[in-house]
Amino acid sequence: MIFANGFKCAIIGEGHAGKSTLLGRFMESESNREKNSFQCLGFGVKDVCFGGNTIQLFIYETVSDVNLRHINRLVYSDAAALIFMYDITRSSSLKDLSNWIIETTMYAPGVIASILVGNKADLESERQVLYEEGQKFANDHQMIFLETSVFNEKSMENIFKFIAIEILGKIRNGQEYQAKLL
Repeated sequence: MIFANGFKCAIIGEGHAGKSTLLGRFMESESNREKNSFQCLGFGVKDVCFGGNTIQLFIYETVSDVNLRHINRLVYSDAAALIFMYDITRSSSLKDLSNWIIETTMYAPGVIASILVGNKADLESERQVLYEEGQKFANDHQMIFLETSVFNEKSMENIFKFIAIEILGKIRNGQEYQAKLL
């Protein structure tokens, strides 16, 4: 089944967490390359296929620059899904997500799915955030939790599949979502 309406998704986190790399590599990934794929300047459109279903995601990346953060409210307002991303080699990047959660709670009340992604799992020897800390943070904020490396195509694709599955499940269970794409 193909869902004609797209779903807005925002990637949120501090600078150097891997947001741009995640978006860029996902849009370019070999196994996901489709004619319905487009990316530019922190924005991409991608069809995510799973279990006979296809969901189109409009994926936006938030800006980390403090002077431009007011723009982010446009990015995650009316989002169906939020991807909170931190760098496992910098403990401050997980702590800083608490501020993002407060802001998205105020400005993105219609969120259907949230996922916490610990990035840079390929840098295990430099780890500052334990897996259990990420899992606890996700549980405390009722999010799905994954660790990944944006250089691992399969785990990177799983982030977006989990989002798509979560959105579809909640829509099928009666949760409403009205897309407003900036």
